Amino acid sequence: MIWLCGGLADPHYVIRGLHSDPPPKTPSIFSASQVSGHFMELQEFSPSLEPAEWDYYRATIKENHFTDDFCKLLVDAFGSAKPEETKGFYGYDEGLSLLVSGDRALTVYKGGNAGTVCLEASSVYSSKLRAVLLLSGVPFRPSRADACLDYDEEGLSQALFDFGLWFAVKHDLKIEQRGDWERGHERTLYIGSRSSPVFLRIYEKGHKSISDGDDTASPNWVRVEVECKPDRKRREAFSQLEASDLFRAGWVSDFMGALFVQNIARVPIGYQRSITTDARQKRWLAKAGRKIMLGWMDEFSSPEEWGRNMYNLLTDAAENVED
Repeated sequence: MIWLCGGLADPHYVIRGLHSDPPPKTPSIFSASQVSGHFMELQEFSPSLEPAEWDYYRATIKENHFTDDFCKLLVDAFGSAKPEETKGFYGYDEGLSLLVSGDRALTVYKGGNAGTVCLEASSVYSSKLRAVLLLSGVPFRPSRADACLDYDEEGLSQALFDFGLWFAVKHDLKIEQRGDWERGHERTLYIGSRSSPVFLRIYEKGHKSISDGDDTASPNWVRVEVECKPDRKRREAFSQLEASDLFRAGWVSDFMGALFVQNIARVPIGYQRSITTDARQKRWLAKAGRKIMLGWMDEFSSPEEWGRNMYNLLTDAAENVED
């Protein structure tokens, strides 16, 4: 049941008592929908990030870590997948995909990219790839990861679309709408910029699955999905995040916090400011003149006296330049 909470200052949607304590986690009362030969549990809306699942994962490892033992872990995880050569991508020379029931479960890219190997998986196979990376014990650096929350409830998609539009306008975020919004069919709402560290989409996954021939999918199935592309300097820390943590990334934490009416701590994944030009110049000066300045300091009784002398010298130098 969904209703508009007209008493709030902001016209956002409140979904089944979000101002009360979160309900206890219970097994889904909906039957599972089959997705590409696998089963994904759907649930009614609840204000929790815990049900989040991986939906895409791409990471790199050093080429010397791509050993026989590592490959064995991949084979064990992906079972009787059929290998298929594919063209290189992301700056790599060549690729090899593993197909399961015709679906591309995993793609490995090698050659010509700074001595690294790139591994990429989507949908239900994303969690398998990440599990292998963790189990192998080798350092890995994710360059992109997506996580999703799936719900099955009548009228929920419209409530989420309305809330998403309200939030995007309020926070001056880019909006893109695709699908049939006149008839309310196969709609997708994109919030934010695809080139930014975080990007959000809300879409009617059930309608899409039914159009693709899955008669078991619920027409009320709606998905909230976040796409994260961490800054290079944050990728090592990002590798330790769980799927639910992606909904804490950047401004998406504010989105989920407003939706759940909770305070959700933010996880930084965007650009990490490096040393400034000014600080870099100071470091260069200290390094270049280190021996001279240390020898000069020995001529004075204290660092303070040396500092005053240095200040006078610099002042005199500036006046001479001006003259």
